[in-house]
Amino acid sequence: MTEKTTSSYKGLQVIGAGLPRTATTSLHNALETLGYAPCHTFRTHISGDNLPYTHVRTWQKALDLQHDKPARQALLRLLYSSTGVPAAVDAPTCLFVDDLVEIYPEAKIVLGVRSSPAAWRTSFNATIGRVMSPSMKRATYLFPGMRFGLHPLLDRMDALSRQRYGYAWSDWESEEACTKHNEWVKSVVPKERLLVFEPKMGYEGLCEFLGS
Repeated sequence: MTEKTTSSYKGLQVIGAGLPRTATTSLHNALETLGYAPCHTFRTHISGDNLPYTHVRTWQKALDLQHDKPARQALLRLLYSSTGVPAAVDAPTCLFVDDLVEIYPEAKIVLGVRSSPAAWRTSFNATIGRVMSPSMKRATYLFPGMRFGLHPLLDRMDALSRQRYGYAWSDWESEEACTKHNEWVKSVVPKERLLVFEPKMGYEGLCEFLGS
């Protein structure tokens, strides 16, 4: 993993701050249509990582550096510059919004939300929650990509959610992880740089916010 030269990479221009299962795929597609391509997402850059899982393991390191801000931010710069992405949405990006607003002071932040925290919890439990379950970990133990890449990363993100908000993604009956995350994003992003976005609002507001 190598960093692109300063002249060839201008940094993130758009940062998706919404949790997984907040229409991140729709936002990804919209951003790429608007010219912010490629857009970093869990699906395109994390789940597709192959041996030796360099990208996923670098994210794991970044999550382990909660008490070393300079080292953490250096890794974040490397993670985005190595892929040359002008935009990033979904996890793990959404957990580093406080760092990213500092690293990329010109970037605009889009906080994707569901119709309600309950809707988020239902969607999460039916998808990512199943992947995080103990039974799935046992079933995929012999798959290196799951054992050494995906599951350790999900566990770290889950732990950070509990540490930061008091509620983890894996708390199946609680909606507070979503509520507290949205509150946190609003507290760390200047209002003039933030758009709270729900797809049913249509893309006119998104285009206007991004100046596209």
